[in-house]
Amino acid sequence: MRLRALRYVLVFSFFCIIAIWKMLPLVSHLNSGLPWTELTWDPLLTSWTLAWDTHTLLADPTNLFNANIFYPMKSSLALSDHLIGELLFFLPVYWLSHNLTLAYNLVFFFSFPLCGLTMFFLVEEWTSNFWASLVSGTLMAFAPIRFLHLEHLQYLNLCWLPLIFLFLHRYLSRKGWMDLFGFSACFWIQTLSCTYLGWIVLFGIVVYSLDYAVTVDRTLFSRERLSQYFTFVALGFVILFPLSYPYFELAKQWGFHRIILECEWWSADLLNYLTPVDWFHYSFFSRIHFEQMIRTQENKLFQGLLLPVLAFIGMLPIRETFLKPFTQKQRAFSVMLLVGFILSLGPYLFIRGKNTGIPLPYLFFYEYVPTFQAMRVPARFAFLVVLALVVLASLGFLRLSKKLSPYFKRWPSGSEPLLALFLIAVFLFEIKTEVFPETRITSVRKIPTVYTWLAQHRPGPVLEIPLGFDHDNTYMFYSTAHWLPLVNGASGFNPPFYDQMKEKSASLPSRTSVEYFGAFGTKVLVVHLRSFSESQTKRWKNLEPGKIGLKKIGDFDNDTLYEILPVKTSPFLSMQFSLPSRVFENEQLSIGILAEGQQRETWVHPDPLGITSVQGEWVPDRGGIGSHFTSQISFPLVIQANSKTPLDFTVPGPSKPGLYTLRLHFPWLDFSQSVKVL
Repeated sequence: MRLRALRYVLVFSFFCIIAIWKMLPLVSHLNSGLPWTELTWDPLLTSWTLAWDTHTLLADPTNLFNANIFYPMKSSLALSDHLIGELLFFLPVYWLSHNLTLAYNLVFFFSFPLCGLTMFFLVEEWTSNFWASLVSGTLMAFAPIRFLHLEHLQYLNLCWLPLIFLFLHRYLSRKGWMDLFGFSACFWIQTLSCTYLGWIVLFGIVVYSLDYAVTVDRTLFSRERLSQYFTFVALGFVILFPLSYPYFELAKQWGFHRIILECEWWSADLLNYLTPVDWFHYSFFSRIHFEQMIRTQENKLFQGLLLPVLAFIGMLPIRETFLKPFTQKQRAFSVMLLVGFILSLGPYLFIRGKNTGIPLPYLFFYEYVPTFQAMRVPARFAFLVVLALVVLASLGFLRLSKKLSPYFKRWPSGSEPLLALFLIAVFLFEIKTEVFPETRITSVRKIPTVYTWLAQHRPGPVLEIPLGFDHDNTYMFYSTAHWLPLVNGASGFNPPFYDQMKEKSASLPSRTSVEYFGAFGTKVLVVHLRSFSESQTKRWKNLEPGKIGLKKIGDFDNDTLYEILPVKTSPFLSMQFSLPSRVFENEQLSIGILAEGQQRETWVHPDPLGITSVQGEWVPDRGGIGSHFTSQISFPLVIQANSKTPLDFTVPGPSKPGLYTLRLHFPWLDFSQSVKVL
């Protein structure tokens, strides 16, 4: 037992040494920098998310989803992954150190050796071969797809994937409750860490389970197993539903979903698996680098030469006696490889950047599985491809080592370690070490003084300018020092009113814009002068705050803090309707609405925010049965005094001709008008 534990410690240390070598720039900045490639904002968003999770779960768990961004929106955490599963590693470090940068970087760093160690566990249990396990662990820990997602911490913590299949195989072969619990726990943690990976691995689970049930043990379909299956589903519902329900509610409230064009854009091209990123040593692959195939960085799915070649050797028909016990695993992971590859291609087949119009299975899941409409990047199913490649590569190693053993007559057992070390060296050589730069984000312990003031005085909701995607992630990162509601925000989705806020903030300093933000409760304005041009900075410095509804609180280095004075608001809104007097039966009727604020008071959208449901009715003037319907309309967050906002509204027309009265019931007024239907 001690020898086994020592072996695991040595294996883990081996992976740690490789990780240190590959991440040397980051290791020297664990306390002051965050890893990134091109999308510099993702580590900031992830850091903020994990810090928010820790803060609320320890202080007020019932408000987990009511995050402090996009004020006054509710449930704003549900705009992206909650990452609760990541807290298993993140929370202890953050709680002890109170250093967000350090906690993030340690979770980031150890995701590599942990992933390698769990793959080592899986392959060792299946093959009982140390060197095959070491090779597979290295391939999984440092797979090229992981370097493609350096800014996505939730995609780096793949350590649960091998454990899922380890416990799944144990359960299928032994049918024990403890194995079922181990499988379930790993699956739930992986899903709570990253919803994408939860869905991705679910396809692998289905493939492996069906293959095992059909080809090895048909009693898995028997009634005796139903109690265990029901327990798994019931517990999964209890654990996952409370953390999934806010997403369904938010999608319903705001109409959030990914349109099919987004999925097409983020799909893999048929040839993307031959498209390398810049940090491969294989420069000759630039000859097949077709620029039109690369829509995003995630389209570069080339996994090197060694991993696919070794997996191909492992996929060859098994004729050797010593490989016969792996027939089922080879078949299952070969199918898994194919399934992941096809799903990564998205809803339609793209070849060299052109949409062929050929529908693929992903389109079916997009149309009929609601959660798929929240996922944007089909290309990430390549993670399932890589998982299958690594497992198959372990069989390829066993086959190669057996072929080479006759050449080591003086040292019969030497073929495996020499081959393993050679393959690991070749694999590590494929990837350059220059893929680990670091950002200039300072530690949360050295936050700007303006945030210290906010933390001490807690004045209320905060607006920071300039407002925009490039700045808001930094504001979110530093909001972990005070946790006040923040008008700014960045996430997987942006609320519809964000663009209006951005437009209004761009016109600051002006009284109209100040009153806009003050109307829905913003209390303070932080102006980051270092982010403005010289002329804009001069304008702010020469400002007379009282004339536009501001009161200066003070200067903090290059930041200036203002109080936003109270603004009068009204719950009443004037609405002028414009619709034709005649329409055709079964025609969609487009109604023009001009919403206008009161003379001296600003209208603010009442709770709940989001899409407004309007109850409507067509009433026949000559009696008879009318028709009821429900339509939806989006109102802006604020309509200021003496300003008019045009809105579009569509209702279904009646099915029969005649004279009708159209009645509409809005939450704050009723409207009716006669219409002739032809």
